[in-house]
Amino acid sequence: MKKILIFVVLKIILLNTILFGGELIHKKINYKVPKQLLKKASNEIISEVINIPIDNPEPFIAVAFSFSKPKITEHKYFYLRTSQDKLNWSNWFEVEEDTHGEISEEIFFSRLSFFDKSTKYIQIKSGVLNTLENIKFTFISPGKSDKKKIAKSLKQNQLSKVNGFFKRPAYVNRKAWGCPQDENVSARKLTNVTHLIIHHSASHTTANDFAAVVLSYWDYHVNTRGWADIGYNWLVDRNGVLYKGRAWKSETEENVQGAHAAGANRNTAGLCYIGNYEVNIPAQTGLDMLENMLAFLSNKYEINPLKKSYLNSVGSVKDNITGHGLSGSTTTTACPGKNIISILGEIRKATFNKLVDTTATPQITVIAPTSEIDSVYLSKDIVIKFSHEMDTASVESSFTIVPAHQGAINWSSGNRILTYSPVTNLTGRTNYTITIGKAAKSKWNISLTEDFNFSFTTKANNFLSILLSYPKDGDVDVPLDTAIEILFDSPLELYSVGRNFSLKDADSNDAEITANKSNLKIGLVKFTAALKENTTYELIFMDSLKSIDNFPLGKNKKITFTTEVKTSVSDESVSATKYELFEAYPNPFNPTATISYTIPNANVIANGMKQSDESSSINSSFSNHTNRVKLKVYNALGKEVVTLVNEVQNPGKYSVNFDASNLSSGIYFYRLQAGSFISTKKMVLMK
Repeated sequence: MKKILIFVVLKIILLNTILFGGELIHKKINYKVPKQLLKKASNEIISEVINIPIDNPEPFIAVAFSFSKPKITEHKYFYLRTSQDKLNWSNWFEVEEDTHGEISEEIFFSRLSFFDKSTKYIQIKSGVLNTLENIKFTFISPGKSDKKKIAKSLKQNQLSKVNGFFKRPAYVNRKAWGCPQDENVSARKLTNVTHLIIHHSASHTTANDFAAVVLSYWDYHVNTRGWADIGYNWLVDRNGVLYKGRAWKSETEENVQGAHAAGANRNTAGLCYIGNYEVNIPAQTGLDMLENMLAFLSNKYEINPLKKSYLNSVGSVKDNITGHGLSGSTTTTACPGKNIISILGEIRKATFNKLVDTTATPQITVIAPTSEIDSVYLSKDIVIKFSHEMDTASVESSFTIVPAHQGAINWSSGNRILTYSPVTNLTGRTNYTITIGKAAKSKWNISLTEDFNFSFTTKANNFLSILLSYPKDGDVDVPLDTAIEILFDSPLELYSVGRNFSLKDADSNDAEITANKSNLKIGLVKFTAALKENTTYELIFMDSLKSIDNFPLGKNKKITFTTEVKTSVSDESVSATKYELFEAYPNPFNPTATISYTIPNANVIANGMKQSDESSSINSSFSNHTNRVKLKVYNALGKEVVTLVNEVQNPGKYSVNFDASNLSSGIYFYRLQAGSFISTKKMVLMK
């Protein structure tokens, strides 16, 4: 058999360190794509099996790749999978471009992925694999970390630096996590820190030796990306351990400029919460340490966590504490992931509360669940996070759940987080109200100022649910070029989507349909289909479709819709017969949606009524109260976002474009008012 896979060892770095049980090993190989690679599926080309060139890696094997960017790349998705024996393979893992540094116009660098140390083989898959040149793979085995040296470092650095009344959290220094460079480097460039940027590492990882993970990032940033040091200023793991990142200029000059947000490195400090929080939920222990460090830096650099200010490096006003993708960086990125972005407000508030004197009144900063109907699983815990350490007895005695349900209360994070776990599943389709009475008090004997309560409604069962769809079930006159969009209440498992849906016409014939899986992490599936006019379709989802946390759909569900008749002629001169506010299209949307509505002709309304002496007054009434039309958009808290229409309008059908480019993802409501007619509908902005 002709060999078509070529490996060339480019570089081997063996850094022997006394801190680790093994040695830091860095290897690169060239991979040349064969001209005739078997095309496994549409738009997916799979490489030959690639041998990992490091024997017995410890404590994991870290993998990344790079290539010369083609002039045109229509398909930018790349996937890796692993094997120990070439027979049994893992699932495919998506690998994205590393956007933490300056993006090269010439070279694509992937993010670093971490796999089990028993991994011996990998494959890469992409629709453009056969167009790529100068493909290079990087493999890193950092060696096991020395737990004793890490513990010693944490003890030595425990509350070692004091700034005002706020003390620096204990951290692992560079020597303890194995950095070959010095603790402080005089060549480092200083910057005036005005903003704090939160990152996630974003890559796939099975690692739990996080000191070795930090060393791997240093090695990748320095020996593959060519940077002077690790890009982040600080890193936090899910166990709540803090790691010093980039070297300081001196023991008293730690405000060094990092390499963590292209175009926004000046005037910022970068903090990385290790993990992928586009997919995973951040552990509370890690969030606590992140907030502790944000509070220390906010105090040190006189930053108000709740305010916005001008960020000089990007030339615009930004939140003082923000995420990488929201910072004004020149790179487009979802960092630090939707599961951190969605709680940035809570992180800012918790950070602010840590800066407040302990004699202050305790606040409830985070509650879960908070939801609309049919979105709370029956087995989910109830979580309440306080701004201060609490007196547990007083809180528990003031805690009530209505309707009553037996459960157990546990505390974590220094008695700041209360978790109520139902002994049995909550009752389906039931509205529950949780109350913390004002008798609840902090450790320092300061009580709440008033009772605090919140409510949620449970799902009918512990099954995956469809939140929104376009078209909706029963829709007619659906355009043939419609992008079908279905939003579920949980992220979806990738491989269950591909085999658990179908599109059938009225005669049960299969219709051609393709799923775009790029948004499964947020529960959104987009379909493209070759629709025929004046045809009724059934989009069917099978019961085995499931979320990433293994909640199944439970039963087959279908959405029925009928397409438009393109040969028919629409008489635009025909007057509307009633007020009507239509569904926004598309919904979900990003960033624009069209909102349509009709204003009726008073004569049409009056002529449709039984004639009486009151008909003239009815006519007059309609004529008067339909002149002024108001169309407004509100956020989920009921705050007005924008007024789209506020004017006198003649009878007819109107369409208004709503641009949400400057708004954050979430649920919004649009409200039409014309005289006594009021109608409100919901739309979802999904960025």
